[in-house]
Amino acid sequence: MLEVYNTQAVSLNNVMTFRVMTPRNYETCNTQYPVLYAHDGQNIFQDETSVDGYSWKFEEYCKTHEKFLPKVIIVAIDSPQTNNKRTTLYTPFSKHFEVKKGSTFPSDVHGRGKEYLDWIVNDLKPWIDNRYRTIPEAKYTGICGNSTGSVISLYALLKYPFVFSRMISISGAFYYWYDLLKPCFETVVPEIEYIYLDVGTKDQGRITKPKEFVEGNTMIAQELSKLGYNDSQIAYHVFPEDKHTNYYFGRRFPDALRWIFQDCN
Repeated sequence: MLEVYNTQAVSLNNVMTFRVMTPRNYETCNTQYPVLYAHDGQNIFQDETSVDGYSWKFEEYCKTHEKFLPKVIIVAIDSPQTNNKRTTLYTPFSKHFEVKKGSTFPSDVHGRGKEYLDWIVNDLKPWIDNRYRTIPEAKYTGICGNSTGSVISLYALLKYPFVFSRMISISGAFYYWYDLLKPCFETVVPEIEYIYLDVGTKDQGRITKPKEFVEGNTMIAQELSKLGYNDSQIAYHVFPEDKHTNYYFGRRFPDALRWIFQDCN
């Protein structure tokens, strides 16, 4: 079942829309479920709500493949409709960029990612845990993002280990945020369960080039390895020819979901 909600996020001074998908037979049992919080929620389930008219098609995928998926509640939070507002929401840092004339990428980003995560942790998650049959502990809670959404997801995993212990990063746009993220790796987080990272060799962003996408993700995977997380906890995949579109993100999402919740139900 897929339900849509709107709520006033006071700390963000904005109305936030989020979608909640529960596993099949949720209404007829008393089981508690792990939860995945995902960004860009309007792009995940249906083409009709996707920003570019093509979604990850996850609702359609579940109709024929749900028995092969972990039973998880997915809380998918919509992102802003404009790229610059999305970038601001999904970055916990402020940074000046040297951008070429005519670029649509802002020269100065004043990130609101910390306020966004505070809203998720202090308002949204308690509401979800109260309304749905979740397993609320961090051990059973994951976070998911693609592109810049991966930046805020990784930050959440490392800075809020008492809330999240599993992460999906699809085509993370880490390259230009690496220096600011690097201090987050100074402390080992023993609570981390599973991390999934991937990138396409033809990922192309507004500012990040294909080579930089691969390099940025490889650097993040290396930093995680330095902390002692091994191949049993981290999956890192490079997909030849995959591009930076919802079509490719959606194709890889089910396997990512299976990986980070491999020990659940």
